[in-house]
Amino acid sequence: MVGGHVEKEILLRNKYLAAENEFLKSKLNKPLQPNNYERIRLAKIGKRIGLKALREIACIVRPETTMEWFRRLVAKQFDGSMFRKKVRRPRIDY
Repeated sequence: MVGGHVEKEILLRNKYLAAENEFLKSKLNKPLQPNNYERIRLAKIGKRIGLKALREIACIVRPETTMEWFRRLVAKQFDGSMFRKKVRRPRIDY
C-alpha cells in the first residue's frame, strides 16, 4: 500500500516536469510568458503534487505562483459571473 502511494507521487512529479519541459521547448527562442492553457495545466498538476513537493522540483515557476494560479482558477469557476444579469434600462415596445 505504501509502495503504491510513493509510485503515484513519483508519477505526478514526472507529469509536472514533463509539462514544464513541454512549455520550455515551445518557448525556446521566445520570452518565458506562459499562456492560460499552460498556466492551468501547471496549476492543476501542481495542486495534486502539493506545495512541499513543488518546492523540490519546480524550475521555471515559483511554487507559490503555481498555487496562486490554482486559487484563481477555482475562484473563477465559482464567482457566478455567468449568472449575473446586466443592468440596463428596460426595453420599450413601440
